[in-house]
Amino acid sequence: MKNLLVYYLFILSPFALMFWMISNEYAIAFVVTLLLYSTIYRGITDYFRLKARGYIGLELLRLFVPFRGRRRFFRDLYFR
Repeated sequence: MKNLLVYYLFILSPFALMFWMISNEYAIAFVVTLLLYSTIYRGITDYFRLKARGYIGLELLRLFVPFRGRRRFFRDLYFR
């Protein structure tokens, strides 16, 4: 996932499903999907993005901690 456009496509595509859930009044499913997105899905996509860019090691496991883990790799994930 070296291409930045493909990365953005992967991280933004679940919002279509979440928008559909909230518009059809599936509130509990929306909350569950949002929690899974913010913890597991984003951790996996960010891991593969950084792995493709050459980062290796146990520090990548920090990506599964929401909000805190991605701060160190912010510039490499979103701008390079």
